[in-house]
Amino acid sequence: MKQNIDKDKKAAETKTIKQKAKKEAVSKSKTEVDENSEKNKKTASKRTKKQEKLGLTYKGYPLSRFNNIIYYGDPKEKYILKLIILETKKDKDLNIATKVSVELLNSANHNVCKKSTTKNSLYHALDIGQIWLKKILADEQSFN
Repeated sequence: MKQNIDKDKKAAETKTIKQKAKKEAVSKSKTEVDENSEKNKKTASKRTKKQEKLGLTYKGYPLSRFNNIIYYGDPKEKYILKLIILETKKDKDLNIATKVSVELLNSANHNVCKKSTTKNSLYHALDIGQIWLKKILADEQSFN
């Protein structure tokens, strides 16, 4: 009978030791998770601050929209793009651009158009416009 009591005491002691070890492991993992979440919050806040400065971008250039006109490029640079959505079609709840005019403009004087074209989608318009913009800005930098 005494042996049964000793076994029960040992079992209870090992159970409490295991519970303590488990609590310590849980508390350690919680602190590690807290530390990691703090690091993630800091990096996320850095990313959002950078994104807030740039706003919406496409291939490294900022985009801004007013109604059906989208300006693409840095206004501090010499040239920007003006994309005008001419036609749209309704697809479920979204309006999809089906005809877009692309104009490469001088930033200082928006009336001076260097190039223009019309494309059948916003993606194609942005793609060709980005090529024009990249090329003309590279040419301008090589002259300076």
